Amino acid sequence: MRRAAPLLAPALALSGVALLGGWWQARPDDGFSVAPAPAAVAAPVLATGAAAAPPAAAPPAAAAPTTPPAAVVARRDAAPVPPRPVPVPVRLRVADLGVDAPVDAVGVDAEGVLEVPADGDRVGWYRWSAAPGAPGGTVLAGHVDTLAEGPGALYELAAVEPGTVVEVVLDDGSTRAYAVVERRSHPKSELPAELFTRSGPSTLVLVTCGGRFDEETRTYADNVVVRASPV
Repeated sequence: MRRAAPLLAPALALSGVALLGGWWQARPDDGFSVAPAPAAVAAPVLATGAAAAPPAAAPPAAAAPTTPPAAVVARRDAAPVPPRPVPVPVRLRVADLGVDAPVDAVGVDAEGVLEVPADGDRVGWYRWSAAPGAPGGTVLAGHVDTLAEGPGALYELAAVEPGTVVEVVLDDGSTRAYAVVERRSHPKSELPAELFTRSGPSTLVLVTCGGRFDEETRTYADNVVVRASPV
């Protein structure tokens, strides 16, 4: 398959009412009336002729309590919320072509060549490309055929017509449907880089081998590229 470089590709102050520890004091502006202090009176004369003891002096008024400062707790960042898992492709279906193939996540080999599952009946999702439904291209690649097994999962891709429905089943059980909008052949050395973009409209990209087969190198000269848009 075409060489493709991987796209390397979140002082809390306690606010509240400061309680006064059970203290309460009526104030004139609270709507309560305050009785005036009694005037000084002469000590009453008892029957024995002895003077009665003067009334005990009232205790001094308690000082109004001061409001304690609000408690302060050290500021601390909230723990980051782990990202939700992104659903990934696990199956490719193209009813019009008889395709119903398992999908494996793949990368690139040591030479930077896009990997494809060795089993011709399976398709590879380039895991550095966009996830289905995300901006950019979701790239799925598979064999047109293999020496040991004959026709591969994408053997009929070169015959697909615009409007053909393509379904991608995700590992969360959901399915995303696409409609084919374009089919082109590109020399393997000229596979467009924009196929692997992680921005722009969400697009499904299917890739397999095509064109002339070289008997000596046992390789095809071209890549068949099919683009499909969400429906």
